[in-house]
Amino acid sequence: MIVQDELNTTSNPIIRPNYDTMKVHGVWDRSSYDKDKFLDNLSDNLTDKPFIRGFRISPRWAELEPNRGEYDWSIINKAMRKASKNNKYVYFQLLVGPDSPDWIYKDDQGMPGVPLVEIKAKKEGKEDKEKLKWPYYPNYKYQQYLTTTIAAIADHMFEKWSDEMLERLVFIQVATGSTGDEAPYKGQAIKERYKLDDQDPRWNCYRRMIFETYAREFQKPKRNKSIPLLFNKIDEQDYPYEHNWVNDNVEYLGRKGSVLPRGYHLTEMGEFIKKFRPYTVDPQDRFIFTRAEMDQTWKHDYFKLNRSMNMYWAMLNALHGGLCVWDLSKDLLYPSNDPEHKDYLEPALIEDFQETFEFFNKYAGGIFPESAKGAFIAFHKGLDSADTEAYPVEEFYGENDDLNKKNTKRYEEICQKYEEFNARMDDAPGATLGQVQQRKETGGLKGFNDSGWQIPRGNYERFITQINPDENNVAWWRVDWPEKKPESEDNLESEYKLLNKYSRFARGLRSKGDHIDLRINKKFYEETTPIKVKLIYFDKGEGSFAMKYDSDKEVYTLKKGNSGEWLTKEFIISDAAFNNHGDIPDISLVNMDDEDSIFHMVEIEKMN
Repeated sequence: MIVQDELNTTSNPIIRPNYDTMKVHGVWDRSSYDKDKFLDNLSDNLTDKPFIRGFRISPRWAELEPNRGEYDWSIINKAMRKASKNNKYVYFQLLVGPDSPDWIYKDDQGMPGVPLVEIKAKKEGKEDKEKLKWPYYPNYKYQQYLTTTIAAIADHMFEKWSDEMLERLVFIQVATGSTGDEAPYKGQAIKERYKLDDQDPRWNCYRRMIFETYAREFQKPKRNKSIPLLFNKIDEQDYPYEHNWVNDNVEYLGRKGSVLPRGYHLTEMGEFIKKFRPYTVDPQDRFIFTRAEMDQTWKHDYFKLNRSMNMYWAMLNALHGGLCVWDLSKDLLYPSNDPEHKDYLEPALIEDFQETFEFFNKYAGGIFPESAKGAFIAFHKGLDSADTEAYPVEEFYGENDDLNKKNTKRYEEICQKYEEFNARMDDAPGATLGQVQQRKETGGLKGFNDSGWQIPRGNYERFITQINPDENNVAWWRVDWPEKKPESEDNLESEYKLLNKYSRFARGLRSKGDHIDLRINKKFYEETTPIKVKLIYFDKGEGSFAMKYDSDKEVYTLKKGNSGEWLTKEFIISDAAFNNHGDIPDISLVNMDDEDSIFHMVEIEKMN
């Protein structure tokens, strides 16, 4: 995985989104595009799934412009009318590359058309890609045709659409090659002169021309408003020119954050979030919006160990990383109700997924604390094997040359430090894989791992932080799980799939007076504003804990009922100040005896 580097931005005032993030950010529909069926069924789908914020319009260039200069605008116009009727939003992506029209390959006034490239699939099972028509992108005719089409699309949108329709166009994803992956071909060109990869100067020059065209046609000063533009593969390390160009020339900038919603302890996930989050949650320099899809990972063996749990924690990971738009596929949004169908989902799981999606909607739009409606903290501790300060190499296996993601023994020994609190490795070899391989159906992860390589280390949060996380409280993993991993991998799914999704990670209090201290972002809360506090805890034992605020004010003392369930308790606070400093907490959870008290999450909601 390529980790995206820090952005070189200026200290100018933050450019805030030119749309209402609380209405736009959230779960979107990325159903496979079908020119007729998708649009005809769209209204019913949106009615059935009220949590869907919007959908993509992704016509193939071949169907939008079947003949040179002749455009079929009905495709995008019909979609926009349905978006307006159903109060939804859209993003637009023109599919090019193998979706280009046939006429570009024909001779034009005695001049040869765009060269047609034959490719050889790189992987077995991908031979279908060889049958597609692939253009030679550096060809001047291809660039001329495509830039003319992009300009025509922009003219149509700005000149023919009403202001209300145009407001529903949230952003445009710039596609230059094969799908949104931004590669020239899904394979290797057979003829040497047509071979391209994503580092070829010819490919890079072509991409920059398309970037410039989209920026010119969809932004000020040519237009009366700028449409945000989203790009992929513009990280500074591998694409420095593209990286610098978009930062200097695109007013409202978006980047694809694909890995964010596909898991939570995947390799290098922590580094990805560390470098992404400063621009996506309470940005101090520049806001950059993000979009990512849940691919087929949720159907694979690792995810199926407990789909409810994995979808939930993948969602929390995405929120923590600042994901704005979470695209979901047709088979996830509209599963079959036939138990024999491959896309069947149990009704209880569908309902559970919807709760997860609605939680994402609740917080995805809260980019800036002063305008956010809520805040949360989900307790989590990731045992990052790359963290030599917490886990010195001298203590946890070997010398410095053993500090790498292939060192399975180090993962095991780090978990052994927290064995009392249920940390362990189900599949240590799986932690050595890259995040793409970890998610695959074949050769991917085979269980849950509590240590990993460059994974997120702390809590998943939005505008609530924990003061001194490892003082006077403890991290928990696998709360109330089987004491040992099932001996047979065949039993993993049956053992794990019924476990409560909250139980994956937690924090707890062990002794009387132990406490978890929380700090509320100062810009989030205005004094005297009533708030609702929601607490999710594990109801085991008959001891008590208290919730306090502003250092010494007590909201409630709760006595557990030993139900063995995860329970939710809500409180209303009408006189909080939340203006403490240093190590003085805004909210505390305090143990009243020597019995374990275990917590999953604290949420705060503004009531005005």
